[in-house]
Amino acid sequence: MLVLRNLFAGCLIASMLFMVGCSDDDGDSADGGPETDGATETDGATETDGATETDGATETDGATETDGATETDGATETDGEVDGSVDQVETIVDELTHSTDYNFSALLAALDTASLTGGFDEDVDGPHTVFAPSDNATGIDGFPTDTAELTNALQYHVVSGELTPSASTFLSTLSTDANGNNYSLYVSVSGSTITLNSQMGDAVVYNVVDTIEATNGVIHVIDRVLEVPNIAEMAAAAGFTELLGAVAESGSETSNFMLDLLSNDTEVVTLLAPNDAAFLDLESSLDDPIETIFTAAEISDLLLTHVFDRQGFSAPVLAASVADGPVSTETGEDITATAEDLSQNPEVQATFRGPDNVAAARIVPGGKNIVVLNGVMHEIDTALLPAGFLPPSGEL
Repeated sequence: MLVLRNLFAGCLIASMLFMVGCSDDDGDSADGGPETDGATETDGATETDGATETDGATETDGATETDGATETDGATETDGEVDGSVDQVETIVDELTHSTDYNFSALLAALDTASLTGGFDEDVDGPHTVFAPSDNATGIDGFPTDTAELTNALQYHVVSGELTPSASTFLSTLSTDANGNNYSLYVSVSGSTITLNSQMGDAVVYNVVDTIEATNGVIHVIDRVLEVPNIAEMAAAAGFTELLGAVAESGSETSNFMLDLLSNDTEVVTLLAPNDAAFLDLESSLDDPIETIFTAAEISDLLLTHVFDRQGFSAPVLAASVADGPVSTETGEDITATAEDLSQNPEVQATFRGPDNVAAARIVPGGKNIVVLNGVMHEIDTALLPAGFLPPSGEL
Protein backbone atom coordinates (compact mmCIF):
# COMPACT_ATOMS: atom_id res chain seq x y z
CA MET A 1 0.00 0.00 0.00
CA LEU A 2 2.86 2.37 0.88
CA VAL A 3 4.45 1.68 -2.48
CA LEU A 4 1.22 2.57 -4.31
CA ARG A 5 0.91 5.79 -2.38
CA ASN A 6 4.43 6.79 -3.26
CA LEU A 7 3.89 5.91 -6.92
CA PHE A 8 0.70 8.02 -7.05
CA ALA A 9 2.43 11.05 -5.48
CA GLY A 10 5.29 10.81 -7.97
CA CYS A 11 2.87 10.77 -10.91
CA LEU A 12 1.03 13.78 -9.51
CA ILE A 13 4.21 15.81 -9.14
CA ALA A 14 5.37 14.95 -12.65
CA SER A 15 2.00 16.02 -14.06
CA MET A 16 2.19 19.37 -12.33
CA LEU A 17 5.69 19.99 -13.62
CA PHE A 18 4.54 19.17 -17.15
CA MET A 19 1.67 21.72 -16.96
CA VAL A 20 4.00 24.47 -15.74
CA GLY A 21 6.35 23.79 -18.65
CA CYS A 22 3.50 24.03 -21.17
CA SER A 23 2.48 27.51 -19.98
CA ASP A 24 6.00 29.08 -20.22
CA ASP A 25 6.14 32.33 -22.33
CA ASP A 26 9.28 31.15 -24.08
CA GLY A 27 7.21 28.52 -25.81
CA ASP A 28 3.83 29.11 -27.48
CA SER A 29 1.83 32.37 -27.82
CA ALA A 30 -1.48 32.93 -26.04
CA ASP A 31 -3.26 31.77 -29.19
CA GLY A 32 -1.23 28.62 -29.31
CA GLY A 33 0.82 29.78 -32.34
CA PRO A 34 4.63 29.60 -32.31
CA GLU A 35 6.58 32.82 -31.33
CA THR A 36 10.26 33.64 -31.80
CA ASP A 37 12.80 35.88 -30.00
CA GLY A 38 10.61 36.00 -26.91
CA ALA A 39 8.09 38.53 -28.41
CA THR A 40 4.56 38.41 -27.01
CA GLU A 41 1.59 39.02 -29.31
CA THR A 42 -2.05 39.01 -28.23
CA ASP A 43 -4.46 39.76 -31.08
CA GLY A 44 -2.86 43.16 -31.83
CA ALA A 45 -2.35 44.23 -28.21
CA THR A 46 1.08 45.71 -29.00
CA GLU A 47 0.50 46.74 -32.60
CA THR A 48 -2.20 48.34 -34.74
CA ASP A 49 -3.21 47.97 -38.41
CA GLY A 50 -0.73 45.25 -39.14
CA ALA A 51 2.41 47.01 -38.00
CA THR A 52 5.48 44.80 -37.74
CA GLU A 53 7.75 45.11 -34.70
CA THR A 54 11.32 44.21 -33.80
CA ASP A 55 13.64 44.84 -30.84
CA GLY A 56 10.86 46.13 -28.63
CA ALA A 57 9.92 49.26 -30.65
CA THR A 58 6.27 50.38 -30.53
CA GLU A 59 4.61 51.39 -33.81
CA THR A 60 1.30 52.64 -35.18
CA ASP A 61 -0.30 52.65 -38.63
CA GLY A 62 2.28 50.56 -40.38
CA ALA A 63 5.36 52.55 -39.47
CA THR A 64 8.66 50.68 -39.46
CA GLU A 65 11.23 51.45 -36.75
CA THR A 66 14.40 50.28 -35.03
CA ASP A 67 16.49 51.22 -31.97
CA GLY A 68 13.56 51.94 -29.71
CA ALA A 69 12.30 55.22 -31.33
CA THR A 70 8.55 55.82 -31.38
CA GLU A 71 6.82 56.81 -34.63
CA THR A 72 3.32 57.60 -35.85
CA ASP A 73 1.58 57.72 -39.23
CA GLY A 74 4.35 56.34 -41.34
CA ALA A 75 7.14 58.71 -40.24
CA THR A 76 10.61 57.27 -40.67
CA GLU A 77 13.10 57.90 -37.86
CA THR A 78 16.12 56.37 -36.16
CA ASP A 79 18.15 56.78 -32.96
CA GLY A 80 15.40 58.41 -30.94
CA GLU A 81 14.87 61.57 -33.10
CA VAL A 82 11.48 62.53 -34.45
CA ASP A 83 11.24 63.76 -38.04
CA GLY A 84 9.72 67.23 -38.35
CA SER A 85 11.44 68.69 -35.25
CA VAL A 86 12.83 72.28 -35.27
CA ASP A 87 15.68 72.70 -37.76
CA GLN A 88 19.14 72.76 -36.25
CA VAL A 89 20.58 76.28 -35.93
CA GLU A 90 23.81 76.72 -37.90
CA THR A 91 26.57 79.31 -38.20
CA ILE A 92 25.94 82.60 -39.99
CA VAL A 93 27.52 81.42 -43.23
CA ASP A 94 25.67 78.10 -43.14
CA GLU A 95 22.35 79.84 -42.44
CA LEU A 96 22.95 82.16 -45.41
CA THR A 97 23.90 79.18 -47.58
CA HIS A 98 21.01 76.93 -46.61
CA SER A 99 18.23 79.50 -46.35
CA THR A 100 15.10 78.40 -48.21
CA ASP A 101 13.31 81.74 -47.83
CA TYR A 102 15.98 84.00 -49.33
CA ASN A 103 18.87 83.71 -51.75
CA PHE A 104 22.20 85.21 -50.62
CA SER A 105 24.44 84.02 -53.46
CA ALA A 106 25.74 87.54 -54.26
CA LEU A 107 26.54 88.27 -50.62
CA LEU A 108 28.20 84.89 -50.13
CA ALA A 109 30.30 85.39 -53.27
CA ALA A 110 31.37 88.82 -52.04
CA LEU A 111 32.28 87.43 -48.59
CA ASP A 112 34.36 84.74 -50.29
CA THR A 113 36.13 87.27 -52.53
CA ALA A 114 36.97 89.41 -49.50
CA SER A 115 38.15 86.32 -47.55
CA LEU A 116 35.58 87.03 -44.84
CA THR A 117 33.70 83.74 -45.02
CA GLY A 118 35.76 82.05 -42.32
CA GLY A 119 35.13 84.86 -39.87
CA PHE A 120 31.40 84.16 -39.86
CA ASP A 121 31.63 80.39 -40.16
CA GLU A 122 33.13 79.71 -36.74
CA ASP A 123 31.49 80.13 -33.36
CA VAL A 124 34.75 81.38 -31.81
CA ASP A 125 34.61 84.62 -33.82
CA GLY A 126 31.11 85.61 -32.72
CA PRO A 127 28.68 86.65 -31.84
CA HIS A 128 27.99 89.09 -34.67
CA THR A 129 24.92 90.85 -35.98
CA VAL A 130 24.83 90.78 -39.78
CA PHE A 131 22.52 93.00 -41.82
CA ALA A 132 22.33 90.78 -44.88
CA PRO A 133 21.07 92.03 -48.27
CA SER A 134 19.41 89.26 -50.26
CA ASP A 135 19.85 88.78 -53.99
CA ASN A 136 16.73 90.94 -54.50
CA ALA A 137 18.13 93.87 -52.51
CA THR A 138 18.65 97.23 -54.17
CA GLY A 139 22.33 97.78 -54.96
CA ILE A 140 23.30 94.12 -54.65
CA ASP A 141 25.22 94.39 -57.92
CA GLY A 142 27.10 97.48 -56.75
CA PHE A 143 29.73 96.01 -54.44
CA PRO A 144 33.22 97.49 -55.05
CA THR A 145 35.60 95.47 -57.18
CA ASP A 146 38.68 96.51 -55.20
CA THR A 147 39.23 93.91 -52.48
CA ALA A 148 40.06 96.36 -49.70
CA GLU A 149 37.06 98.53 -50.51
CA LEU A 150 34.86 95.44 -50.78
CA THR A 151 36.00 94.23 -47.36
CA ASN A 152 35.18 97.58 -45.77
CA ALA A 153 31.82 97.74 -47.55
CA LEU A 154 30.85 94.28 -46.30
CA GLN A 155 32.01 95.03 -42.76
CA TYR A 156 29.68 98.03 -42.69
CA HIS A 157 26.89 95.45 -42.57
CA VAL A 158 28.30 93.84 -39.40
CA VAL A 159 28.10 94.83 -35.73
CA SER A 160 29.78 93.06 -32.84
CA GLY A 161 27.42 91.25 -30.50
CA GLU A 162 24.01 89.71 -31.04
CA LEU A 163 21.56 92.59 -31.42
CA THR A 164 17.90 92.99 -32.21
CA PRO A 165 17.40 96.74 -31.69
CA SER A 166 14.40 97.77 -29.61
CA ALA A 167 15.07 101.53 -29.62
CA SER A 168 16.59 104.02 -32.05
CA THR A 169 20.34 104.25 -31.60
CA PHE A 170 23.75 104.58 -33.24
CA LEU A 171 25.73 101.36 -33.71
CA SER A 172 29.44 100.94 -34.34
CA THR A 173 30.18 98.65 -37.30
CA LEU A 174 33.30 96.65 -38.12
CA SER A 175 34.03 98.96 -41.08
CA THR A 176 36.65 101.68 -40.45
CA ASP A 177 37.87 104.98 -41.85
CA ALA A 178 41.49 105.74 -42.77
CA ASN A 179 42.27 106.42 -39.12
CA GLY A 180 40.88 103.14 -37.87
CA ASN A 181 37.70 104.67 -36.43
CA ASN A 182 34.66 102.41 -36.76
CA TYR A 183 31.93 103.80 -39.01
CA SER A 184 28.54 104.37 -37.41
CA LEU A 185 25.16 103.02 -38.45
CA TYR A 186 21.88 104.60 -37.34
CA VAL A 187 19.05 102.23 -36.45
CA SER A 188 15.57 103.72 -36.27
CA VAL A 189 12.89 101.73 -34.45
CA SER A 190 9.22 102.64 -34.81
CA GLY A 191 6.88 99.99 -33.47
CA SER A 192 7.76 96.77 -35.28
CA THR A 193 9.52 98.62 -38.12
CA ILE A 194 13.32 98.84 -38.06
CA THR A 195 15.15 100.97 -40.64
CA LEU A 196 18.86 101.58 -41.15
CA ASN A 197 20.29 104.98 -42.17
CA SER A 198 16.86 105.99 -43.52
CA GLN A 199 16.96 109.47 -44.99
CA MET A 200 14.54 112.37 -45.18
CA GLY A 201 13.38 113.98 -48.43
CA ASP A 202 13.88 111.50 -51.24
CA ALA A 203 13.57 108.70 -48.70
CA VAL A 204 15.90 105.76 -49.07
CA VAL A 205 14.69 103.24 -46.53
CA TYR A 206 16.78 100.25 -45.54
CA ASN A 207 14.16 97.90 -44.16
CA VAL A 208 14.90 94.95 -41.95
CA VAL A 209 12.48 92.39 -43.35
CA ASP A 210 13.30 89.22 -41.48
CA THR A 211 15.49 87.72 -38.77
CA ILE A 212 17.47 84.46 -38.84
CA GLU A 213 19.07 83.06 -35.69
CA ALA A 214 22.56 81.56 -35.93
CA THR A 215 24.90 79.82 -33.50
CA ASN A 216 27.41 82.69 -33.68
CA GLY A 217 25.02 85.64 -33.92
CA VAL A 218 21.92 86.82 -35.70
CA ILE A 219 21.08 87.76 -39.30
CA HIS A 220 18.69 90.59 -40.16
CA VAL A 221 17.65 90.40 -43.81
CA ILE A 222 17.58 93.85 -45.47
CA ASP A 223 16.27 95.08 -48.80
CA ARG A 224 19.12 97.45 -49.72
CA VAL A 225 22.91 97.34 -49.66
CA LEU A 226 24.17 99.76 -47.01
CA GLU A 227 26.58 102.58 -47.81
CA VAL A 228 28.50 104.75 -45.34
CA PRO A 229 26.77 108.17 -45.22
CA ASN A 230 28.35 111.60 -45.03
CA ILE A 231 27.49 114.05 -42.25
CA ALA A 232 24.53 115.59 -44.07
CA GLU A 233 23.08 112.16 -44.84
CA MET A 234 23.60 110.88 -41.29
CA ALA A 235 22.02 114.04 -39.85
CA ALA A 236 18.99 113.39 -42.05
CA ALA A 237 18.83 109.72 -41.07
CA ALA A 238 19.10 110.46 -37.34
CA GLY A 239 16.49 113.21 -37.34
CA PHE A 240 18.54 116.41 -36.90
CA THR A 241 15.70 118.31 -38.55
CA GLU A 242 16.37 121.74 -37.03
CA LEU A 243 20.08 121.57 -37.83
CA LEU A 244 19.39 120.77 -41.46
CA GLY A 245 16.78 123.52 -41.59
CA ALA A 246 19.37 126.01 -40.35
CA VAL A 247 21.86 124.69 -42.92
CA ALA A 248 19.31 125.35 -45.67
CA GLU A 249 18.81 128.91 -44.36
CA SER A 250 22.55 129.62 -44.23
CA GLY A 251 22.94 129.97 -48.00
CA SER A 252 21.10 130.55 -51.20
CA GLU A 253 19.76 128.16 -53.80
CA THR A 254 22.97 128.51 -55.77
CA SER A 255 25.54 128.80 -52.97
CA ASN A 256 25.56 127.12 -49.59
CA PHE A 257 28.99 126.64 -48.06
CA MET A 258 27.75 124.79 -44.98
CA LEU A 259 25.70 122.29 -47.00
CA ASP A 260 28.59 121.72 -49.39
CA LEU A 261 30.94 121.16 -46.45
CA LEU A 262 28.74 118.59 -44.73
CA SER A 263 27.94 116.81 -48.00
CA ASN A 264 31.49 116.61 -49.38
CA ASP A 265 32.65 113.01 -49.07
CA THR A 266 36.33 113.97 -49.36
CA GLU A 267 36.40 116.51 -46.51
CA VAL A 268 37.44 115.68 -42.94
CA VAL A 269 35.04 117.46 -40.61
CA THR A 270 34.49 117.37 -36.85
CA LEU A 271 31.00 118.70 -36.15
CA LEU A 272 29.33 119.41 -32.82
CA ALA A 273 25.74 118.84 -33.90
CA PRO A 274 23.00 120.53 -31.83
CA ASN A 275 19.95 118.29 -31.59
CA ASP A 276 16.42 119.54 -32.24
CA ALA A 277 15.86 120.40 -28.57
CA ALA A 278 18.96 122.62 -28.60
CA PHE A 279 17.69 124.67 -31.55
CA LEU A 280 14.21 124.93 -30.06
CA ASP A 281 15.73 126.24 -26.80
CA LEU A 282 17.66 128.84 -28.81
CA GLU A 283 14.56 129.99 -30.67
CA SER A 284 12.63 130.10 -27.39
CA SER A 285 15.20 132.52 -25.97
CA LEU A 286 14.83 134.65 -29.11
CA ASP A 287 11.02 134.39 -29.25
CA ASP A 288 11.25 133.78 -33.00
CA PRO A 289 12.74 131.30 -35.47
CA ILE A 290 16.35 132.17 -36.27
CA GLU A 291 15.63 132.62 -39.99
CA THR A 292 13.28 135.50 -39.22
CA ILE A 293 15.90 137.34 -37.11
CA PHE A 294 19.27 136.64 -38.71
CA THR A 295 20.69 136.86 -42.20
CA ALA A 296 21.98 133.83 -44.08
CA ALA A 297 25.55 134.92 -43.34
CA GLU A 298 24.83 135.19 -39.60
CA ILE A 299 23.22 131.74 -39.57
CA SER A 300 26.26 130.41 -41.42
CA ASP A 301 28.54 131.86 -38.71
CA LEU A 302 26.37 130.25 -36.07
CA LEU A 303 26.72 126.85 -37.72
CA LEU A 304 30.45 127.18 -38.44
CA THR A 305 31.02 127.82 -34.75
CA HIS A 306 30.20 124.11 -34.38
CA VAL A 307 32.87 122.97 -36.88
CA PHE A 308 36.45 122.41 -35.74
CA ASP A 309 39.00 124.28 -37.86
CA ARG A 310 39.96 121.87 -40.63
CA GLN A 311 43.48 123.25 -40.87
CA GLY A 312 44.16 122.59 -37.22
CA PHE A 313 42.31 119.26 -37.11
CA SER A 314 43.14 117.19 -40.16
CA ALA A 315 41.70 114.02 -38.64
CA PRO A 316 38.33 113.45 -36.96
CA VAL A 317 38.39 114.38 -33.27
CA LEU A 318 36.82 111.73 -31.06
CA ALA A 319 35.30 112.69 -27.73
CA ALA A 320 38.04 111.02 -25.70
CA SER A 321 40.65 113.14 -27.50
CA VAL A 322 39.18 116.48 -26.45
CA ALA A 323 41.48 118.36 -24.07
CA ASP A 324 40.83 121.33 -21.80
CA GLY A 325 41.30 124.68 -23.48
CA PRO A 326 40.44 126.65 -26.59
CA VAL A 327 39.39 124.91 -29.81
CA SER A 328 39.65 126.83 -33.06
CA THR A 329 36.58 126.73 -35.33
CA GLU A 330 35.82 127.48 -38.96
CA THR A 331 34.73 131.04 -38.02
CA GLY A 332 38.21 131.88 -36.77
CA GLU A 333 36.88 132.19 -33.22
CA ASP A 334 37.62 129.74 -30.44
CA ILE A 335 35.20 127.78 -28.36
CA THR A 336 36.22 126.48 -24.94
CA ALA A 337 36.38 122.76 -24.31
CA THR A 338 36.39 121.07 -20.94
CA ALA A 339 37.31 117.41 -20.68
CA GLU A 340 35.16 115.63 -18.12
CA ASP A 341 36.47 113.34 -15.43
CA LEU A 342 35.64 110.02 -17.06
CA SER A 343 35.65 108.25 -13.71
CA GLN A 344 32.80 110.52 -12.62
CA ASN A 345 30.90 110.93 -15.88
CA PRO A 346 32.04 108.44 -18.54
CA GLU A 347 29.15 109.15 -20.90
CA VAL A 348 29.62 112.92 -21.31
CA GLN A 349 33.42 113.00 -21.84
CA ALA A 350 33.52 116.69 -22.83
CA THR A 351 31.61 119.97 -22.69
CA PHE A 352 31.90 123.06 -24.88
CA ARG A 353 31.08 126.73 -24.49
CA GLY A 354 30.76 129.26 -27.31
CA PRO A 355 31.83 132.93 -26.94
CA ASP A 356 28.24 134.02 -26.25
CA ASN A 357 27.15 130.99 -24.18
CA VAL A 358 26.37 131.16 -20.50
CA ALA A 359 25.75 127.44 -20.11
CA ALA A 360 28.06 124.81 -21.57
CA ALA A 361 26.93 122.31 -24.15
CA ARG A 362 27.57 118.67 -23.39
CA ILE A 363 27.86 115.67 -25.65
CA VAL A 364 24.64 113.70 -25.30
CA PRO A 365 25.09 110.13 -23.98
CA GLY A 366 24.79 107.78 -26.93
CA GLY A 367 25.52 110.61 -29.37
CA LYS A 368 29.29 110.73 -29.30
CA ASN A 369 31.72 109.55 -31.99
CA ILE A 370 29.26 109.25 -34.86
CA VAL A 371 31.85 108.35 -37.48
CA VAL A 372 30.85 108.97 -41.10
CA LEU A 373 32.41 109.15 -44.54
CA ASN A 374 33.66 112.73 -44.16
CA GLY A 375 34.51 112.90 -40.48
CA VAL A 376 32.73 112.65 -37.15
CA MET A 377 29.79 114.31 -35.46
CA HIS A 378 28.93 114.56 -31.77
CA GLU A 379 25.37 115.29 -30.71
CA ILE A 380 25.24 118.19 -28.22
CA ASP A 381 22.35 119.52 -26.14
CA THR A 382 22.97 123.29 -26.52
CA ALA A 383 23.76 125.45 -29.56
CA LEU A 384 27.17 127.18 -29.47
CA LEU A 385 26.92 130.92 -30.08
CA PRO A 386 29.49 133.18 -31.75
CA ALA A 387 30.39 136.46 -30.09
CA GLY A 388 27.59 139.06 -30.20
CA PHE A 389 25.07 136.60 -31.63
CA LEU A 390 22.35 137.10 -29.03
CA PRO A 391 20.65 140.44 -28.46
CA PRO A 392 21.36 142.00 -25.01
CA SER A 393 18.17 140.51 -23.59
CA GLY A 394 18.94 137.03 -24.80
CA GLU A 395 20.72 134.36 -22.77
CA LEU A 396 21.61 130.78 -23.49
